[in-house]
Amino acid sequence: MISIIKNTPSRFRLAPDDILALRQEGVSDPVIQAMVEGRQARKAEAPEPPSYPVGVHALVDDELTTLTPINAEIKGGFLSGLKASFTGRIKRRREVNGKTSDTHLETTSPELFVYLPGRDVTRLTIVQCKVKDNSREVGAMKSSFWSMGTKTEADEIPISLDEVQPSVFKVVLPGRLEPGEYAVVDLSTIASPGLAEVWDFTLTGQEQISGAELSR
Repeated sequence: MISIIKNTPSRFRLAPDDILALRQEGVSDPVIQAMVEGRQARKAEAPEPPSYPVGVHALVDDELTTLTPINAEIKGGFLSGLKASFTGRIKRRREVNGKTSDTHLETTSPELFVYLPGRDVTRLTIVQCKVKDNSREVGAMKSSFWSMGTKTEADEIPISLDEVQPSVFKVVLPGRLEPGEYAVVDLSTIASPGLAEVWDFTLTGQEQISGAELSR
C-alpha cells in the first residue's frame, strides 16, 4: 500500500479532520504518513506560477513597472519614393509617435523581465531609438530594385535572456546604457507589413551611483 501511494500521481486531501477520519476507519499511521509525505513532495515539485503579469516589465528600486505596448508604423512618404526613382533604393522606417516615451525609468541599468507566453522571446532585442521631429525610429528596412530581399537596420543593444521562472525571462544587458529612448522590439517584425508591437521606455540616468562605481 505504501509503495502504491508513493508512486501514484494523485493528490490527497489531508486536513486534520481528514487524518482523524482515516484513523477512525483503521488506516495505520505509516500509511497516513506516506500520504502526507507524497503530497508534500508533489507540491515541492510543482513549478511556481509566474509572479509577473503578461508583458514586459522593468524593476527599478524594487518597484515593478509594466511597459505599455505601442504600435510602430511604417513611414516612407513621398520623398522616399522620389529618391527611390533615382537611386533604385527604397528605405522605409518603423516609427512610434512622440519624442519620448510615457514610461521614464530613473536609471541607466534597468532590470527588464519578459513574460510573453506563446511567443518566441529569442527574437526580442533592445534598440536605441533615433529621435525625429515628433517621433522615434525603432528600425528601418532597406531594399533595392536590383536585389531580392530586405535588409533590416536598427541600433541594437546586445542582450541575452535568463529564464528565472517558467516562461519568465530576465533581460541581461551588457552594462549601463546611455540615457535616452529605447524599445524592446521583435526584429523579425520590422520588415513585416502592417503594424509592429514594441515596448518603449526612456532612461533618464538619474539613479544614485555608489562611490565604488565612480572610482572604477
